[in-house]
Amino acid sequence: MTRGNQRDKDRERAAARAKKNAKKEGVSAPKIGGRNADADALAAKIAAKKAAKESGELAQKDKKNNQGKGGQKKAQNLINPHTGKRDPDYTKKMQKKAGK
Repeated sequence: MTRGNQRDKDRERAAARAKKNAKKEGVSAPKIGGRNADADALAAKIAAKKAAKESGELAQKDKKNNQGKGGQKKAQNLINPHTGKRDPDYTKKMQKKAGK
């Protein structure tokens, strides 16, 4: 068997596979609710949230005052330049030094 013949056979097999696996015309998965299903669902969700906010069911969060967390941020540990890791002892040392 020559090399050229092998290529021809491979091309025939590939064409047969492509024909077998080709999409059939007119057959597709059914769409639920049409093209605007997501947009309609989002609009309904926004309207429901707005109605709940107006009726007072939805508590407004105050981002500026951070009422739920006491209004204080947790101090992050600084990275110790000698070890390259976050170090609480190094953080305390630097805070103490900055406080002087």
